[in-house]
Amino acid sequence: MTHEFSDYLQQLRAVRRSAQRVAFFDLDRTLIASYSALPLLYEQLKGQKIGFLGALQQLLMALGQSRGAYDFEEVAGKAVAMIAGCPEKDFQHLGDLLFHKHLRKRIYSEAQELIDAHRSKGHRVVLVTSATRYQAQPVAEALELDDILCTELEVAGGKLTGVIRAEACWGDGKRRAAQRWCQEADKDLGRAFFYSDSLDDLPLFEAVESPVAINPDSALQRHALAHNWPVCKFRSRARATPLDLVRTAAVYGAMVPSLAAGKIANAIGAVNREEAALQTFTRYAELALELAGVRMEIKNEQYLWEQRPAIFVINHQSMLDGYITPALVKRDYFMMGKKEAGNIPVLGQMLKDAGFILFDRSDRDAAIAACDDAAERIKQGYSLCIAPEGTRSYSRKLEPFKKGAFHIALQTGAPIVPIVAKNATEFWPRGQQFVRPGTLKVEILKPVSTRNWNRENLDEQLSKLQQRFARALDTAD
Repeated sequence: MTHEFSDYLQQLRAVRRSAQRVAFFDLDRTLIASYSALPLLYEQLKGQKIGFLGALQQLLMALGQSRGAYDFEEVAGKAVAMIAGCPEKDFQHLGDLLFHKHLRKRIYSEAQELIDAHRSKGHRVVLVTSATRYQAQPVAEALELDDILCTELEVAGGKLTGVIRAEACWGDGKRRAAQRWCQEADKDLGRAFFYSDSLDDLPLFEAVESPVAINPDSALQRHALAHNWPVCKFRSRARATPLDLVRTAAVYGAMVPSLAAGKIANAIGAVNREEAALQTFTRYAELALELAGVRMEIKNEQYLWEQRPAIFVINHQSMLDGYITPALVKRDYFMMGKKEAGNIPVLGQMLKDAGFILFDRSDRDAAIAACDDAAERIKQGYSLCIAPEGTRSYSRKLEPFKKGAFHIALQTGAPIVPIVAKNATEFWPRGQQFVRPGTLKVEILKPVSTRNWNRENLDEQLSKLQQRFARALDTAD
């Protein structure tokens, strides 16, 4: 049965809590929206770890495997033999490069939600993949998985020998690896979950109680539907449709009519230049969300208006965040951001005209001056909108909060109003160049008084605030 992901997630959250169960996840096209071997091959070729002919041979053999001409052991064995004699530390470095350059931005936000749901039920979460540890470990660490089962390479004297240690973690070898892990961890493989995209993993699918096909290939899709297994397709990293591209172009194009309306208001003297620019940006944010097909479902909207001026803080996981806060706060606000935003054609001038504070975040003195300017604006009656993580996350996971906004709170005593965007990564995640439509769930948390905050308890207050965000992100509504 094909499931909407949200429906399957709701069913999973209803499962009884148990420390005895384990969830196994495949890597390629299950946790990440790509095949990790392809960018690895590219980086090996670029770093001269293998030659062009060797890379071509690997590609042809991989293509042959997909058509049944070779088995996995032949393809993997040939690839591993080509790197015999390479220092292992070079491949550890290559794995880190692969993750930060290619794989991090391809992590499915839905996969993070599944992992979090399993953890909330007390389940162990284990990565089981035919990839090598150098490909798998950085992803597993980013997602905070409990263990990794993978194809291990033999190392002698700090160098790769060109041989696979034991057996490849593929096909029935993947099932045996999971079985050994369960025996050592005193878990029952027969009660486990397994998520994968490929019918190559049929032995492990058939060994667990809860097989789930994720972004399945055609063979697995047919098999899953025939056996009434759940089938879920992730959207957050899927390719753009023509309509997605049209929507994205419309989002950017919406600047033009918004800007024109602001210019007219300023020209006829209805508002001054700064107010006209602020109205323009707000109008643009609202129109952009509408054209993108993103509708906001807001919980506790009254908290947006209880106390002004305030410091509105939003978790930073999507390109949409810059549209969400203006559309919610609507008036008498300003934003802080990196100075490079001022260089964006049309939009950059709009931000400057609206009185937004753009500064060099790498310059400590400039950052301090920007915070002082922000404090003065709040004292003048304007609210600050800011993403305290500083940079967008590649998933729903919160990054550490930077302290700038909270030092401004110390200076002004302004309350903090947390805005929790729960699923923005589904519609425009970091690393994606286009937007998708849908219902964005936003929860406004009760305003936090900062009157009793001081430098001594600031870290404690930040920790409490971040915990409130994390709890809100973990709730289904």
